[in-house]
Amino acid sequence: MRIIAAYLLLLGCSMPAATSLGQQEKEQKNSQNDIQKSSQRKKLSELIRYGLEHSPRLKKIRDEKKINDLKLSSTKYTYFPKLTSAASIGAGETNPQSSASGLESGDRSNIQSQFELKLSQPIYDNGISSINKSIAEYQSEILQLRTLKERDEYILEVAKQYIAWSLTESLHAINLDLQKIMDKQLQSAKQTYKQGLSTKSDFLRIETESQRYALQVEESLAAKEESQARLLTILGANSVADVGSSIEPGQIPELGMNLLKNNDQKSMDALVESMVANSSLEKEYKLNDLILEKNTERSRKKLYPEFTADAATGYSMREFVGKSSSKYYQNDSTYWNVALSLNYTLWDWGQIRRDVEVSATERSLATTKAELERTEYRQKIKSLIRQMVQDQKSLKLSREVLRMEEESFAVISEDFRNGRVSYTDLSNGLKSLLSAKIQYKTSDLNHIGRQFEIEYYKGSLYEVAMAH
Repeated sequence: MRIIAAYLLLLGCSMPAATSLGQQEKEQKNSQNDIQKSSQRKKLSELIRYGLEHSPRLKKIRDEKKINDLKLSSTKYTYFPKLTSAASIGAGETNPQSSASGLESGDRSNIQSQFELKLSQPIYDNGISSINKSIAEYQSEILQLRTLKERDEYILEVAKQYIAWSLTESLHAINLDLQKIMDKQLQSAKQTYKQGLSTKSDFLRIETESQRYALQVEESLAAKEESQARLLTILGANSVADVGSSIEPGQIPELGMNLLKNNDQKSMDALVESMVANSSLEKEYKLNDLILEKNTERSRKKLYPEFTADAATGYSMREFVGKSSSKYYQNDSTYWNVALSLNYTLWDWGQIRRDVEVSATERSLATTKAELERTEYRQKIKSLIRQMVQDQKSLKLSREVLRMEEESFAVISEDFRNGRVSYTDLSNGLKSLLSAKIQYKTSDLNHIGRQFEIEYYKGSLYEVAMAH
């Protein structure tokens, strides 16, 4: 018994005393700040900025927006005059040839040619160009909304992976600390075993446990590297060198979010409706409805007489090939015209009316679909808020559990030094403390990740993420 007590006492000397939660967090923050300064760690905003510039996913949406902007620009110039030219040359013969052809007897040839320069100006097209322009503008606004939505979805993906990566880094650090403790215990066990103060089975038990923790370190390191690789893939980087000298995860600050002043159903419903009303999805629904309304208006115009007006002026030259320079302008002419057209479909077997009905039905269908999607979107937000409230409770509880485990381990350590508890009790107390640390860190980062999701649905994710 004396040998075992001496052995346990030597092991106890290698165990650090537990610190309070507040002191521990302060030490961790100071240590983390020192490491950030020395290694120039990348902040979340810096990684997001890199991803926005290099991700192929966002390049695709930018190219689509460029195409739509070009189409919109084309509709704006529908009302502007157009200058066109045309030239033709060929072979042929007209009989009988007369002076009316404009050719003198010495100029007669089977080569026929013509050149025309025309300036045209549409005056009125029954409002079709105006409708097309409005539709193009609405489509441009929708694409802009989708671009911002795609950007925010990408930022959320980067933020969540950054948080997951930070979690694996924190868990790896905890496992490293545990391995250091076990290494010290193993060294003490070797000494006491060599001195005959402990049995071989006690030494083998410590050695086996040390190997088990070494394996946990390797596994946590692999998880950290895998998480980093996923982050690089999302950023569109081939290696760490593409992003910078170091992208070790830094401290993720608390956003300080307080969603509900009063945790009741009325407050939640008011918050949800506010988030739905301000969402890009709701704005897109309204723009789509305007587009379908314009499509119906365009189809309905065909039920009535269509009035169009155009004006043109031009210059024309005939038979300019094979003539002497002194006779180039003998067959040239200028002209102008103003054309008024009235078109009305008298009978088409009801095709136009069916087109109008199709357009109106498509609008009604889109409204129904939007309402279903709006309901689903609303439920997602409610679920997210409930999870957020639960996260806050879990975080508070895990913080309290960690505090209690720290106090418990301090008591166990003191009792172990005084020989009142066994090594098994001390080892179990250490495992419980480390488990509480892991649970607290996991709850903390999950809570922060949920806040980023809330900011996404609020439409303020970009501003919040770039500030951190």
